[in-house]
Amino acid sequence: MKYTDKKNVLELVAVMLRHGITDIVLSPGSRNAPLLHTFSQHPEFKCYSVVDERSAAFFGLGLAQQLNKPVAICCTSGSALLNYAPAVAEAFYQQIPLLIISADRPLAWLGQQDGQMLPQHNALKAVCNYSVQLPEINTQEERWFCNRLINQAILNLYNQGGTPSHINIPIAEPLYNFTTEVLPEVRIIRKHESVCDYDAGEEVKQLQASGKIWVLCGQMNTDASLTDLLQRFAAQYDALVISEHTSNLSGDFVMKQLDAMLYTLTEEEQTDLAPEIVISIGGHWVSRRIKQFLRSHTPKACWSLQSGDELKDAFSCLSEVYDMSPTVFLNSLLRNASGKAEGNYATYWNERANQLQQAGSLWIQSADYSDLKAIDTLMSRLPMNSFLHLGNSSSVRNAQLCNLDASIRVISNRGVSGIDGIVSTTVGFACETSELVFLFVGDLSFFYDQNGLWNKYVKNNLRIVLMNNGSGGIFHLLPGADKSEAMDGFIACHHQTQAKEWVLSRGFEYLSASDSEQLDEILETFMNKESNKPLFLEVFTSAEVNPKVFKSYYHYIKTLNNGN
Repeated sequence: MKYTDKKNVLELVAVMLRHGITDIVLSPGSRNAPLLHTFSQHPEFKCYSVVDERSAAFFGLGLAQQLNKPVAICCTSGSALLNYAPAVAEAFYQQIPLLIISADRPLAWLGQQDGQMLPQHNALKAVCNYSVQLPEINTQEERWFCNRLINQAILNLYNQGGTPSHINIPIAEPLYNFTTEVLPEVRIIRKHESVCDYDAGEEVKQLQASGKIWVLCGQMNTDASLTDLLQRFAAQYDALVISEHTSNLSGDFVMKQLDAMLYTLTEEEQTDLAPEIVISIGGHWVSRRIKQFLRSHTPKACWSLQSGDELKDAFSCLSEVYDMSPTVFLNSLLRNASGKAEGNYATYWNERANQLQQAGSLWIQSADYSDLKAIDTLMSRLPMNSFLHLGNSSSVRNAQLCNLDASIRVISNRGVSGIDGIVSTTVGFACETSELVFLFVGDLSFFYDQNGLWNKYVKNNLRIVLMNNGSGGIFHLLPGADKSEAMDGFIACHHQTQAKEWVLSRGFEYLSASDSEQLDEILETFMNKESNKPLFLEVFTSAEVNPKVFKSYYHYIKTLNNGN
């Protein structure tokens, strides 16, 4: 027996099979021929042939009612899909998990007077909980995307006690090539839900059998109870707890230098030290290197605590989703544990990270005057219990290399990571607290959002640091950026704009620094909480020096590892 050669069809069939969705009602057609052939030729699918799509959908509804599990219905392109609507509506209100699979023509021909084409994606949106449109697979990234969409659609069948979900699958000609002998090995993602308690017995077995565990703590507001649970978990399972400043998690058991650490590792070390189990908590990560590392060193399991219909698969290795609070999940993992791990995996990582952090900090202190050195100086002087907002691009990346007191809460607009509103966000935040609120922001970000100071809510507790290097500094760090003649004028947008007159007109006290000595001299004034005005510090640095210093830092820590 042989199956279609259409990779998106093969992915869909294989994922459905692993999820146990094997009852399917098929209606005839040409565009869905690769689906019809593959489903009907596989011995584990039970296929029913019903010509009329309206009747076929109701037939599938009846099967799902009797079997008490998801049933799939499959049709060809065009108006065939619309004939599913009455039965899908009934399934929606009865909370029946009906999986709708519609073949489609290549999307390039939509609206081009091609036959049997209409906008099929979301065509049943009013009575269908979830709808995805699969890509045609030509690359590994497209296969990952296709797999994630299929898993999303299937997991959404179980929302709200049961609901219809729609998969629209474009299929290009030729349609009748059946050359594949074996379905591909595919990833499936499972979802677990709990509101108050969870029995993590199976997960505990996996953790106790593994010697390499990471807990990745993304952007979040961490409280004392979660910090305590993470510390206990790390001790129980010899787990490496990893964070960035935006996770607001600190402690001797926490490693904040994974990005830099990964840069120092040889290929052999990366393979030896890669985790077997990853637990992901919180939101976005600044580090791209961490994502790339896990995408190329795929762990055996990746468990993510998240909610919502969309699967967040940032590391491209998601295997289990837990729709519950970190407190519930970690408590269950600790409650079911027996005996502490005896390894030194986390200790090894942390010791190396501490050595790197100490050496890196000393190097920055002796580095040339630059964005990185200035931010390090500023962060070392921030008052306890203050708030720090970080602009995107260079500001948040430079800050990650510097030490920060644990009492300081860090906020950054990393949801979309745009530059367009960080000043306004900080002003809004500061207007409802009496503590000092600092903002470290780059020049393009500040001037883009300078109207964030044009309101009556700017308070005296606001402290803004503008890192003005006369361009978009982050662009000079990107690989290949020096190859473009448009870098200065259009990509990095070199400029000579200064903020002094604008911020003075908005009632700020203005300070500036162009070297390390000037910066040191004014910090006592800038950090002083007792001021009758908001303070603005414009730090002038060199667009040519900044990327050299940043790259030199990574080169230095790389040589440290080579020396070991």
